[in-house]
Amino acid sequence: MLLGVTTDSYDVLGLVESVGGCEATGVSAQLQDFDGEVDLPLPAFAAYRIEGKPLHWWKRAGRIDEIEIPIRKMRFFDIKFLETKEISVGELLRSVQDRIGKVSGDFRQLDILESWSEKLKGREESFQLVTFDVSCSSGSFIRAL
Repeated sequence: MLLGVTTDSYDVLGLVESVGGCEATGVSAQLQDFDGEVDLPLPAFAAYRIEGKPLHWWKRAGRIDEIEIPIRKMRFFDIKFLETKEISVGELLRSVQDRIGKVSGDFRQLDILESWSEKLKGREESFQLVTFDVSCSSGSFIRAL
C-alpha cells in the first residue's frame, strides 16, 4: 500500500487525484480495524455491472455520477502488517512506469504516466510503502482498503 497518494482506480494504474504527506505511524493498528466484515465501496474501475455496463465503462464515459457505486460487504479474516519501506519520488515514478509498461490494450497508459509525473514534479519527500498480508473472502477488493 502506497501512503499519501490517491488515484481514481485506488491503485498505481490510476490518474492521481491527490498527493500529500502520510506517515506509516499507526498503520498496523489501523489495518486491524478491517478485521471481520467491512462495508467498502467498489472501485470505479471494476467489472461489476450496473444497468448492464461495467463500472469502469461509467467512469471512462464520465458518467459515474449518474449511478450509485455499490457498497460491498468484504470479509477480512486476518491482516498482518509486515513492514514499512521508504521510496523516493524517482523510485516511485520508475515503479509506476514499469507497471504501466506491462498493461496492454485500450487503457489510459499515457494519461496515467502524465498524471503521475505532473503530480510528483518538484516533490522531494519520500513516500511510505506498507507491506501486509491479507486473508479475505473472494470478491474482496484489496484496493478498496
